Amino acid sequence: MKPRELFTTQQIADMLHVHRNTLARAVKAGNFPPPITVLGRPRWRGEDVDAYFERQTKLARGEARRGRNP
Repeated sequence: MKPRELFTTQQIADMLHVHRNTLARAVKAGNFPPPITVLGRPRWRGEDVDAYFERQTKLARGEARRGRNP
C-alpha cells in the first residue's frame, strides 16, 4: 500500500498564508475540505488539498462557471 501524504493544520495554514483560526472558520463554513482524524489529530489528505487548489484555479480562470475544460 502506498503511504498517503497527510498535512497538519499548521502546514495547511502556512500553504494558504492564513492563521489556523482562519482555516478552521473556512472548514466550518464549507469553504475548505474538512480534515480526517488520525490518532485523534486532524490531518488533511494531500489529494483533497490538491483537488481544492484545482477547483480554485478553475474558478479564478472562469472555467468552472462556464463549464470549460483547459
